[in-house]
Amino acid sequence: MLYIARRLANVAAVYDSMDTITSGGDLLLTLLLHVGAAASISALLARLAIFRKVLFTEVRDSDQKLRLMLL
Repeated sequence: MLYIARRLANVAAVYDSMDTITSGGDLLLTLLLHVGAAASISALLARLAIFRKVLFTEVRDSDQKLRLMLL
């Protein structure tokens, strides 16, 4: 029983230290920055004529598949 109490105390200490390192607001800000970066990259890609041409082609050759994969 004493072992379980010690393990629970250790787990609680780890969670307390994690809370001081990164709070929920920091994680939310990081997530919003990632979403914003992905949205801006996708908007830039959507404006490229090469990307639209490769994207809307129904049958792609190997060169077009490679371009789409790289973009």
